[in-house]
Amino acid sequence: MDTPIETVGAVVLRDTKVLLVRHEAGAEQRTHVYGLPAGRVEEGESLEEAVKRELLEETGLHAVSLLTLPTDYNAHIERKDGTQRHFHMVVFLVREYGGDLKANVETTPLWVERDTLSSLELLPNVVTAIKEAISIA
Repeated sequence: MDTPIETVGAVVLRDTKVLLVRHEAGAEQRTHVYGLPAGRVEEGESLEEAVKRELLEETGLHAVSLLTLPTDYNAHIERKDGTQRHFHMVVFLVREYGGDLKANVETTPLWVERDTLSSLELLPNVVTAIKEAISIA
């Protein structure tokens, strides 16, 4: 069994919308698949530091207040090269944030109406994590 890659993710809610990122050509994920702002935890970095960094890198937003969701998520995710990797993710609800959305070569951040999520190609666990965040928001 492969060792899971330790990652963090962020759920950011605004009215009836949730912030997702669409993976672009520069990402390791398949192009135009949607996910939470998320990424790997770097060596020596706390989970909170990692989620703040990933949110800023992928969306341009600064997390001010965070709450850890109770569930840890696991998934095997297919990469562009056809391989699958095992990911373990701790997800945070971003209660307060600042900044302006900004795209990069890997991701385009988008506010998505929560009732339209089923029409998008999503990475595993996205809807479950959003529902869990809404239940404790």
